[in-house]
Amino acid sequence: MSRFPALLGGVVALFAALASAQAEVISLETAIAHTLQQQPALRAAHQSTLEAQARHRVAKGAFLPTLEARYSALQSNNPLDSFAQKLNTRSVDPAIDFTAEALNEPDTTTLYGTELNLNIPLYTGGALHAGVGGARASSRAASLGEARQKQLWAFRTRVAYFSAQTAKQGALIADDAVAAARAHAKDTRLLHKQGRIVISDTLTASVYLNTMQVAREQAQAQWQLAINALRNTTASQDPALDVMPWAPQTLKNNKLVLTELEQKALQQRADLRALKHLQTAAQAGVKVAQSKFHPRLGVQASSLWYGDDPNTDEQSWRVMGVLSMNLFNGGRDKQTMHARQNRVNARQAQQDALKLQIKYEVRDALATISTAARRITLTRNSLADAGLTVALVNKRYGQGRTILIDLLQAERTLIQARQSVLGAELDYEKGMAALALALGGEITIK
Repeated sequence: MSRFPALLGGVVALFAALASAQAEVISLETAIAHTLQQQPALRAAHQSTLEAQARHRVAKGAFLPTLEARYSALQSNNPLDSFAQKLNTRSVDPAIDFTAEALNEPDTTTLYGTELNLNIPLYTGGALHAGVGGARASSRAASLGEARQKQLWAFRTRVAYFSAQTAKQGALIADDAVAAARAHAKDTRLLHKQGRIVISDTLTASVYLNTMQVAREQAQAQWQLAINALRNTTASQDPALDVMPWAPQTLKNNKLVLTELEQKALQQRADLRALKHLQTAAQAGVKVAQSKFHPRLGVQASSLWYGDDPNTDEQSWRVMGVLSMNLFNGGRDKQTMHARQNRVNARQAQQDALKLQIKYEVRDALATISTAARRITLTRNSLADAGLTVALVNKRYGQGRTILIDLLQAERTLIQARQSVLGAELDYEKGMAALALALGGEITIK
């Protein structure tokens, strides 16, 4: 009964080897580059940055005069419109147009007009300057937000890549375990035929082989899940994506000082700087609201051409200065100012909360690194001892000085030790990546 699982395992391994031969193996740097180029979320962040930059240009354009052209055609028998048409075209005839009948019952008239209007804002209560400052701050916040998004996706790619590497290595460990279990199953069958061991040892070896094959299937499933997660993170369409082999990790020796790292993170974090710019934008919004309580001054210059038909015209012009001030609008301006001040306060509170979060992220990453480093040291020592134990027990079993259960238990311990080392190394690299993210960029520690 044990031959079919063995055959099935061989077929699975063959297909896995063929797929691996055709797969595109990418490096970590290439995976991050793919993410930054292809991830739709980053394209969305970039478009938000472009939008904020465009709004900044719109705000600066409010300082410039506006020039408007308008062409109109008016037909009416309204007495006022009819008389105004004659005035605008300078065609009033006192003998005809000042009679009661002409004034009260005018004929239908048509007026064609072409108008150019130039509006120049002179004083807006500070609204224009505040608007430009707020738009500039929002633009900078959007750029910093995009930069932080890139850091986040680079971090996610690192974690996904490391997870894929360790999952692949875990599958190789499972393959080794199956190979060793298959060898034991073969040896026990031979020894049983020779009458040197009892049937229970053969059955035990067969059960152990089946157990290792199930573990290998689980490891292969974990590998597929991990590579799918990497494919999703990098937005890759490659169905045969593969990663570089996992290499043993070298522990860094530098001393990491918590307070120094916290201060560095508070200075460098793009999302914290973005919040500061958003608070500046909110403060500008308060100034815009306050401008409603100040007078506004502007100049309007117009040039007009009127005629009875489009082929004839009469030109006139006017220049008008306008001074206006809102006296009462139901308290809306006051409430708007209060609302925008509340937004300023909210931005400050968000900064305070993010500062606490940043310090927590630095501490959490350091704790992960420290714990993982100690685990690596301990598990590597255990792995060396487990390997030596397997060699000794295997030799004793071949000499008939111990039982099969002892050998299988030693090999299971060796497999667990290899997996423990792998898990500790993965946690260490995740901690280093998390620390880099918490600091707001890359960290180089030798």
